[in-house]
Amino acid sequence: MVTIADVQRARQVLQGVADHTRLIYSHTLSRMLGGHIYLKPELFQHTGSFKLRGAWFRIANLTAEQRKQGVITASAGNHAQGVAVAASGANIPAIVVMPATAPRAKAEATRGYGAEVILHGQTYNDAFQHASALALEHGRTMIPTSSPGRARWASRSWRTCPTWTTSSFRSVAED
Repeated sequence: MVTIADVQRARQVLQGVADHTRLIYSHTLSRMLGGHIYLKPELFQHTGSFKLRGAWFRIANLTAEQRKQGVITASAGNHAQGVAVAASGANIPAIVVMPATAPRAKAEATRGYGAEVILHGQTYNDAFQHASALALEHGRTMIPTSSPGRARWASRSWRTCPTWTTSSFRSVAED
């Protein structure tokens, strides 16, 4: 279970990493779904996605030995860019394995953020298998696309939504 302390720690680690993204109340979705629906437009982040936060948090928690060995991931785009920016910010070497079918713009942006990009296979699963093999072969730490992120999510959302209370946070964290 994610605790308030987890949220506070994530908030400290991520301070200044990504732009604060305000929540936008959706009248249409709120009416359609019978509740208060807020949208969080993460597309305005430097990398165009929220994925930077998860990658940064994971990389910030690496040991000295893991930092020295570097990181690796498999992604077709947004996570790739998040890992590249986070690794570059920490002066850690990063390899990103992308399927050959990944959008060229995503691969180029990932290279531009400092990662070595390897195009392999036709699907994400092909890229993931290759990245896993390279991680073992070279002793790199795999940065998964779906690492536990509830504390990061709560850190960026809980303080923003005007109708949330501590009990709202607990129900979200216990999902």
